[in-house]
Amino acid sequence: MLVIAKGKSGEAYMTVLANPTWGPFNTNHKTEKEWYLTVPKEKGKGEGVLEADLAEVKRRLLKYYPDEFDPKTAPELYVRLEHDVVERGDEVDLDAWTGHLMATPVKVADPTW
Repeated sequence: MLVIAKGKSGEAYMTVLANPTWGPFNTNHKTEKEWYLTVPKEKGKGEGVLEADLAEVKRRLLKYYPDEFDPKTAPELYVRLEHDVVERGDEVDLDAWTGHLMATPVKVADPTW
């Protein structure tokens, strides 16, 4: 998940929140059928809720860009989901689509520090 924050200067600053248990060298996982989302073709899009650790976002922004962000007031924030789908679901009797997904950035409503 890409987090984009608008600094005091009006410039955009970014950080990436990733799942630490997954990666190209992690082979100790078992695919669960509940991890997959089925989107009917006629609907054309999936919906759901993602959670982001805003405390970590705040820590990074204040550490790397202290002049751009206020420790007491959350900036304007946007998130964009990016995902490289590599699991086809063979282990759980699925034939899932694979490839790179990149969503449109979405504004975070009322972020709090």
